[in-house]
Amino acid sequence: MGAHIEWHCQHCGTMRIGRQFHVWGDPYEFACTVVKSAHAHSIEFVGGISENFCNILAERDAVKRELEKASIRFVHWTRIKKGEKTKISIKL
Repeated sequence: MGAHIEWHCQHCGTMRIGRQFHVWGDPYEFACTVVKSAHAHSIEFVGGISENFCNILAERDAVKRELEKASIRFVHWTRIKKGEKTKISIKL
């Protein structure tokens, strides 16, 4: 089980998550762009895609550990379901 953020610069990167993901290069089941906001302790998930959302939820502890390493305390994303947008914010 694992999660990893490959930082492309100090503000954005790609997060990969997977049941068999341990190091960069391993197979993963979810990926999204992560963008640090102007508030250094906040991040936005952008453009996430997965074939099986349940697997992502199983990795939430690994994701939390990865975000804490980057001193992230708040996570935000927009969910679009059946044409309706919902803004979600979570404090870690």
